[in-house]
Amino acid sequence: EQGTEQLTRGTRASVAGTKALLRAGKKKIQDIPIPDGLFKDVYRGANPALFFSPIQGAAFFGVKDFLNRILPGWGLGGLQVFIVSVIISDSVYWLFRWPAETLK
Repeated sequence: EQGTEQLTRGTRASVAGTKALLRAGKKKIQDIPIPDGLFKDVYRGANPALFFSPIQGAAFFGVKDFLNRILPGWGLGGLQVFIVSVIISDSVYWLFRWPAETLK
């Protein structure tokens, strides 16, 4: 019961503090002006990402599935196979992802 009482007091204090901060604020979020051009060209650079996404996914899962088949033959256990295959697959993924991110 004592822990519950402390939690309740702490929650009340947190809510009271939040309300005080909101009352002390000078502006509401609705009053903040949005700068001109903020949403201009929001999708600029999306084409490389859209083009490379299927390639990245195929590279990641293709390498991961391939490694999941061959690594047990090298004497690695289940968790070791998983960790090694994900690390190598993720590296291959970023070989494709990095140029797409650079073009964006």
